[in-house]
Amino acid sequence: MKQIYILLIAMYAIAFTACSKDDSSLEDGKEGIITLVHKTDYSDRDPVAMTFITFNKGKIITIDWGDGNVEKIECHRARNSEGYYSNEIQHKYTNSNPYIITIKGRIRDFQCYTKHITSLDISKCPALTSLGCSLTALTSLDVSKNTALTSLDCSNNNLSASALNKIFNDLPINGRYILFNNNPGTGTCDKRILDYKGWY
Repeated sequence: MKQIYILLIAMYAIAFTACSKDDSSLEDGKEGIITLVHKTDYSDRDPVAMTFITFNKGKIITIDWGDGNVEKIECHRARNSEGYYSNEIQHKYTNSNPYIITIKGRIRDFQCYTKHITSLDISKCPALTSLGCSLTALTSLDVSKNTALTSLDCSNNNLSASALNKIFNDLPINGRYILFNNNPGTGTCDKRILDYKGWY
C-alpha cells in the first residue's frame, strides 16, 4: 500500500511539473516563428504591412523578408499596458515573385492585413493570443497548435465553409472574439461550433 501511495505522489509531481512548464511557456511568451507567403501582381505592388505586440520578456522581432533583407524591429513599451508594441512595419517588393517571410520573436499579437498573403503558418507560435489576418488571400488557416488564442479576425479572405469549420473545430474552448465575415463560406459554415466553444 505504501509503495502504491509513493508511486501516486511521484506521478502527480511529474504531471504538475509538466503543466507548470507548459503554463510558463505561455506566460513569458517562448520565442515563436510565423511564416507567410507573399505573391503579388507586378502591376499592384502594395507594400506588406504588419504590426506586433510582444510579451514582457522580449521586445525584439526579427523579420526575414525573403528577398535578402532582414530587419530587427524593437517594439516600445506602451503606457499603462503590458507588453511591447510596434509601429506598422512595411516592406515593398520590386517584382511579382513569391517570397517567404519568416518572423521570429516572443509574439503575443500579430496583425497583417495584406491582400497578397496566400499562406500563413502560425503553428510554431503557440503562445500567440491574438491574430488578425483579414483582407488577405488565405484559403486555409491552421490554428490547431495555438491553444492560447483568444482573438481571431480572418474576415475578407477566400475561406470556404469547410475551411471555416476546420478553424472553428481547432479553436481552443472559451475563446473570446472572432470575425469571419465576407468569406465564400460565411453563410453556410457551422456557427454552432463557435457557440459550443464560447467564441462570439
